[in-house]
Amino acid sequence: MQSKKIYISCTILILLLVSACQKQNNEDAQTSLFVAQNKNVPPSNSLNILQTNPHEIKTENLGNISKIYLGCYSAGNKGATNMYISPEFVQTTNGKEKIPYVLISADKNKKIYLLKLLQKDKSNFLQGYESITFVNDDEILLEDYESEEDFKNGDRSGFLRFAKDKCKTVLPFLK
Repeated sequence: MQSKKIYISCTILILLLVSACQKQNNEDAQTSLFVAQNKNVPPSNSLNILQTNPHEIKTENLGNISKIYLGCYSAGNKGATNMYISPEFVQTTNGKEKIPYVLISADKNKKIYLLKLLQKDKSNFLQGYESITFVNDDEILLEDYESEEDFKNGDRSGFLRFAKDKCKTVLPFLK
């Protein structure tokens, strides 16, 4: 009897979700579904987050690149996801572990940076490669890639939009 109630409840919930999605235009429905599958990011008007373009690996003068991506970020999901990018490691509230990385590509003109993680994220929040794209001076799009080849082909496995935040606000969540 209990399993029938659960089945009926799930069926009603699915029907309600389908009905709500049909009321939105097709693009908004696709965005909402894709975002729900990719770390619950609200859709953005200033950057097409559904767009997955192929990228080029640019390794010229990486030592001289200004690392403007360093600092603290919040995902805007009521403090649930915060991130700190230091010169040596990335740390998120999801796993709280300090994951070392190296910068392997930077396109200063497009403000796209590719970090290769040097150890596996036990929380599986971060993948092997993290692309940081500046939406504007205060916002980034963090895209997950499982390999360098996936980055080149634009085959991301997830993404999340972050806003620049004050480290005194973010760092206490990472302890």
